[in-house]
Amino acid sequence: STVESIPLIASSIMSKKIASGLDSLVLDVKTGNGAFLKDFNQSISLAKQMIEIGKGMQKDVVALITDMNQPLGKMVGNATEVVECIETLKGEGPNDLVELTVTIGAHMLKLAKICDNLDTGKEMLHKALKNGKAYETFTKMVIQQGGDEGCLSDMKNKAISKNVREVLAANDGYVNTIDTYKMGTAARILGAGRDKNDKIDHSVGYEVLAKLGDSIGHKQPLVKIFYNDENRYNQAESLIKDAYKISSEPSHIPPLIYEVLDDKYYGKTSSGPLKFSSSSLVSILG
Repeated sequence: STVESIPLIASSIMSKKIASGLDSLVLDVKTGNGAFLKDFNQSISLAKQMIEIGKGMQKDVVALITDMNQPLGKMVGNATEVVECIETLKGEGPNDLVELTVTIGAHMLKLAKICDNLDTGKEMLHKALKNGKAYETFTKMVIQQGGDEGCLSDMKNKAISKNVREVLAANDGYVNTIDTYKMGTAARILGAGRDKNDKIDHSVGYEVLAKLGDSIGHKQPLVKIFYNDENRYNQAESLIKDAYKISSEPSHIPPLIYEVLDDKYYGKTSSGPLKFSSSSLVSILG
C-alpha cells in the first residue's frame, strides 16, 4: 500500500519522471476529500518538495494545486472517461475539464518556450480544440499505435453499458457537499476499479449530473449509472446517495485551481506529473 509520507511520495514521483528524460514538468497536485492527501497544507508541502527535487536536478517544475472535492468533468469510469476525453478533444468537453486542461497545457507551452505567456498559450489551445486539430492529432496517435480509428466515432454507443439508471435527489435544495472518496468507491464497486483479484469492467461507470452549488429539485437526477450487475448497482447507488449532501441555501463552491507554484514561490501537491516535449506540442497546435 502507499505510505503517507510526503518525502517518500515526492521522491517516488520525481525520480520516475526525471529518469524518463524530461526537461520540464507540470504537476497537477490534487487536494480535497477525494485526494490521497486531503489536507491543503500537506498538498502544499508535497508540491514544495517536488519543486525542490526538480530544481536540484536543473528541471523547471510548475505545480498546480487543484480541487478534488468533486469529480472533474462529468464521467467516471474507463470507457466513460475515454468518451469524455474524445469529446473534449473535439471541443465539446465540460467546462471544468476544459479549463484545467487548457491551463495545464498553457504552462507546458510556456515552459517549452512555444509561447511567451499563459494567455497566449490558452488561446492557442482553445483554437486547437475548436478547429479539430487536437482531435486530428489524437486520431493519428491511435492509428500509429495500431488502434482502430473507426471505433472512436462510435465509442459512446459501443463501449458503455446499455444498463442505465439514475440516482435521484431525496429533496430539493443545493448541492452542498460531494464525498468524492465515496464516489470513487462506488465506481470501484461497479467494476470500474478493482481489488487485487477482480477483473475490470471497462463498460461501467457513471455520469455526474449535479455538481457543487447546483440547484436541484426533488427526485431530479444526481447521477446516471452504467452497470452490468444488479447487486453491484445497488451498493453503488447507496454510496452515491450518501455522498451527496443537499442544503436549503447555496454553498461555497471551491475554486478549480487553488495555487500555481514554481521554484520562485513554494507550495504544492501531487496527482499526476505530465511529461512533454516541444515537438509533440507543435504537432498538436499545427
